[in-house]
Amino acid sequence: MKTAKAPDLNAPRFRRKVLNTLDRKSIREIKKEVPEIKNVSDDDIRRIVQGFNKHICKTVIDYRDGVELPEQIGHLFIGSCRPMKSNVDFKSSTTYLKKIQHRNWESDAYVAKIFYTVSRMFYADHKWNKYNFRNHELWGFNGSREFTRTVGAVYPTYWKRYVEVDPTKKIIHVYKTNTAAIRETRNNEKILQVYNPFEL
Repeated sequence: MKTAKAPDLNAPRFRRKVLNTLDRKSIREIKKEVPEIKNVSDDDIRRIVQGFNKHICKTVIDYRDGVELPEQIGHLFIGSCRPMKSNVDFKSSTTYLKKIQHRNWESDAYVAKIFYTVSRMFYADHKWNKYNFRNHELWGFNGSREFTRTVGAVYPTYWKRYVEVDPTKKIIHVYKTNTAAIRETRNNEKILQVYNPFEL
């Protein structure tokens, strides 16, 4: 077991620049696109957007398939992965001055990952495609602190609920596997509807 050093609490810290997506400029653009809310106050618009985002986060946590985001922005879901790199328990490492890893015994060593993808599935004809808008590969996603902490708190109890994802493969392979399973289930349902055990 490697030795660890206690962190220097007085050392300089790097602080990432945080951008507020609900500033006055963004709200003006929202009102310009939706004229019906031009008389709604900025605070009410913020409350509506934040409430909607909290509802999306709750749905992603509660449902295995995640959420299809509106306006073809993408798909959001939680996956179970084997850790690819060291997962240091900094609190225990600081206490014992040894580098101690998280073992995740509650979830059989799996860890939760929040996945965002611009790939989607067309259930009607079982075709795969990406969202049809310009620069779709430039979208990104960062979970809020509240969202990521809630996922971390819920995951050890409900970890079997979520899709197992191989971290070495692209997300499109996960979707294709699920598509094949859905297609087989539907074909079996059609066969059962017309099946006659007395017909030779």
